[in-house]
Amino acid sequence: MKILLVSPYFPPLNAVASRRVYTFARTWADAGHDVTVLTTTKRDDQVGMERSTAGMNIIDTSLRTPAFLRRVRASAIGQVSDTTPAPHKAGLKQRLRAWTQSRGVYSSVRMPDLTDFWVNGAIDAATSAAHRPWDVVVSSSGPYTAHRVAHAIRAQDGSRTWVADFRDLWTQNHARRGVFPFTLRERMLERQMFACVDGMTTVSEGLAQTLRQRTRAPIEVIYNGYEESAHRTLEDARVLPADGLKRLVYTGTWYPDGQQVQPFFDAWRALIADEPSVARAIRLVVAGQDGRAWMAIAEQNGLADMVEHHGELDGAAALRMQRDADALLLLDWHDASRGVLTGKIFDYLRQTAPILTIGGETGSPIGSIIEAAGRGLVLGHDVPRIADVLQTMVNAPADIHTEPVDAVIQSYDGEHQAQRMLDMLMTLTADAAGTDPVDPDHA
Repeated sequence: MKILLVSPYFPPLNAVASRRVYTFARTWADAGHDVTVLTTTKRDDQVGMERSTAGMNIIDTSLRTPAFLRRVRASAIGQVSDTTPAPHKAGLKQRLRAWTQSRGVYSSVRMPDLTDFWVNGAIDAATSAAHRPWDVVVSSSGPYTAHRVAHAIRAQDGSRTWVADFRDLWTQNHARRGVFPFTLRERMLERQMFACVDGMTTVSEGLAQTLRQRTRAPIEVIYNGYEESAHRTLEDARVLPADGLKRLVYTGTWYPDGQQVQPFFDAWRALIADEPSVARAIRLVVAGQDGRAWMAIAEQNGLADMVEHHGELDGAAALRMQRDADALLLLDWHDASRGVLTGKIFDYLRQTAPILTIGGETGSPIGSIIEAAGRGLVLGHDVPRIADVLQTMVNAPADIHTEPVDAVIQSYDGEHQAQRMLDMLMTLTADAAGTDPVDPDHA
């Protein structure tokens, strides 16, 4: 089967999205299928996730964007060149950053996005490629432009089947509201795409339920999963010091509007009041690009001196930090309908440190996964219980009892999830051709 995979996110760009798409491509190519990846040419700073592409066909096309837009996006996401801006400039940049984050523009979520300048070149490259036509084109978003490219390829008979992979929602995104009048065009484009797509995949049942209200196309939940080879090949050297302190680790992005961390800080402050020496033996270690938000809430709670921020790490360093942790902090969504299950959850499952899940509601998707895997404690908003667990982590860590269920954990291996998606692609492609699914080894 000839597969075209469309995604601006692909190694060496270091992101959970890149890992998901790469795992698809690697698994399908290793299964004997002819896999082509259509992606953007990566800049010098888009590195950190080097992976072998042997056995794949890579088409990368340039993203030619105006310099002023690149500067706007850099300011919006915090990649500013002046390290000590004047107060008025800092205020403007912070407001711009907050606005773009809430609206999702120039951040691979809502329109406009820098990859709008990639669409036409990507379509031209795909329609003139030697491997055309494909049996199936798979587009993975965000950004939404991946679907725009795939939609055009399908409309030009460049593939028999089109499957759209939604790592997050587009026009119905809870956290990124978009900007008028672009929202009108987004809704029009989405309706057109939903009317002709042959199948969809997404990362959680919550998102799948939302998508099912918009289309008759079959929808499968394909979890991000963990990358077994990345865990198996980690360096032995520790990232965190073995100095007697107990470190609770959180890696990745924190979304303050949807994830509540205050119950954790309330419990930590309560423990300081009751057992100050125990509480001060704890350190919260966070790694990600939102360090300012973490330090702000830590300062509000008088705990800034016990929070360590390491900035954004490459994938291997983040995994080593998780491995070295005494416990892993996981924040649930206060609105379970968002249904977002990031790759961090599955990496946490693959580690051995107990997972402490904070926030959310009883029976939430995240809490259900942690409990089914036997990998940790779902603590919700129960401040006294959280404080008890923190005390136990210091005084008797072996008493934080977990019973990992290997079969459940292994079901979230990324290769297993990619194989499930491959089964879906083969079925849809066979249905389109009016034949039975073909095993590549016997084609």
